[in-house]
Amino acid sequence: MKKAFIMGLSILLLAAVLNAAPTVTAGSGLYRIQNASITKGNLSFNLHLAGNPAGAYHMNDGDFSTWDGIFRLGASWAPFEFLEVGLVPALGYYKPTPDDTADIGLWDMEINAKTSYSRMKVLKLGLQARALVPLASDVFFPAGYSNGLDVGGRGLITADFRDVMKFPLLLHLNAGYMLSMDTYDSLMNEYNIAGYFGRNRMTLGAGLEIPTRFVTLLAEIYAEQPGDVWVTPTLRLNLPFGFHVDYGMDFLILADTSDPREDLYRTVTTGISWSTPPKKHIPMGSISGTVKDADNGSGLVAKISFSGPETGIIDAGSMGFRIDSLDPGTYTLEAIVEGYTSEKRSVVVQDRQVTEINFSLKPALVSFSGTVHEREKDAPLAATIRFTDASLPDAMTDPGTGIFKVQLKPGTYGVEVTSEGYLPQTSSVIVTKTGAVKDFKLIKKGMKIAFRGINFETAKAVILSESYPILDEAAKILLENPDINVEIGGHTDNRGADSYNQKLSQERAESVRLYLIEKHGIEGSRLYAKGYGESQPVAPNDTEENMAKNRRVEFTILK
Repeated sequence: MKKAFIMGLSILLLAAVLNAAPTVTAGSGLYRIQNASITKGNLSFNLHLAGNPAGAYHMNDGDFSTWDGIFRLGASWAPFEFLEVGLVPALGYYKPTPDDTADIGLWDMEINAKTSYSRMKVLKLGLQARALVPLASDVFFPAGYSNGLDVGGRGLITADFRDVMKFPLLLHLNAGYMLSMDTYDSLMNEYNIAGYFGRNRMTLGAGLEIPTRFVTLLAEIYAEQPGDVWVTPTLRLNLPFGFHVDYGMDFLILADTSDPREDLYRTVTTGISWSTPPKKHIPMGSISGTVKDADNGSGLVAKISFSGPETGIIDAGSMGFRIDSLDPGTYTLEAIVEGYTSEKRSVVVQDRQVTEINFSLKPALVSFSGTVHEREKDAPLAATIRFTDASLPDAMTDPGTGIFKVQLKPGTYGVEVTSEGYLPQTSSVIVTKTGAVKDFKLIKKGMKIAFRGINFETAKAVILSESYPILDEAAKILLENPDINVEIGGHTDNRGADSYNQKLSQERAESVRLYLIEKHGIEGSRLYAKGYGESQPVAPNDTEENMAKNRRVEFTILK
């Protein structure tokens, strides 16, 4: 009955022709060669008939029951994208001849853990720690041999060329070392088998994998040094619902003469496994980039609109932006920042790739406009507006209207306005994101500017508060023309004695001068106060209206 069970199970496994998603010792890979990549959340179970380290040995005697092999029931789980753990209990089977009774018992259990770094294109790196817990039955070892714990690890490299080409090709390299804690007595040396059992050993292997939808072709070369070197071509059938069936033949290409089983040369590794069914791949790509100021390279906070197979708007921070889960295709993106000229760019999004695009926006030009007139008669002037602190062309006014208009970036500019026969006027102009408007009134030496409506307390030089706005306008002229000096002339009508009017006009001119100094910070050296009394009327003192014209304060430009 036992023989029939073993034969039936063997036939089932041999009929399940193909390699499993997990390896013989659990964990994603080929048979013995581990894949450096890890798929987060993957759960796998496998049942394999295999030997140690190669396939199960079949005796060359025509009897199907004569085997030396190990049934391995493995499980692995990847809770994180960087970690996969595996557990592989095993059952040994040994029947060297048809006349022998089969030895069946526990075999060493393997526990392993794999970590991986898989974020590079093509190249994936990993490390695996391994431990063989000594559970194997004594029937599988010679007399005088004590099975102990084996511990070790191996480095993993995988080159996944699917990242850069359409042909599905993966190459794997493994290299490691196992430290054996097995012990044996001196009697084993008499049989020349101590050299094979209980040795520390280096493990080396390389594999090739060509996965397709229904079939995966595998080939690996594996060696334990000291030990044999085997080549294993394998077929893996990918069935629905995550099932895989494996079949591989092991060919001995370099024998270890100390192996007491060297006459057992026909080997096979086969099994069936299940892994979490892979999610159907939905082609998607990403776009990442930055939005920067074209002049100084600083990052900008922007709105990014995109159109193509998908459309939308996202916010881009000063450090950049990224749009994920996009259907592949051609997209048009537009970067929009207030105060800057928007920019459109087109890119092609490809599956599994991040397309980079960088915007360099120029500040938007806005209008700086105004007029230039003569201060005394308010007539338009042909004038030149020069920018004193920026490399910009001069702006010219229309001689007939005095209007000028120029396009600038937002900012603060120093300007100088000149017109033939007039004193230059300098000013600082703040151009905002909506532009700026500023009017200029030029003056010239000797020009008299009359300010009427400056009222004082009766028969006194105390300025009434209602006159402050008029004096503030006078101060504006001085501030706009910081290089001029003026005479502040006080004038009265003819009511009262000449001497009285002369004294009052002087005192009132002094009051105006003091107001400009104290209220607006005008330097006193620029201001000269003089009273003219009733000596310089501008209209006959025959009506109340004309007398009001004569009561005035005049600014005369001295230089």
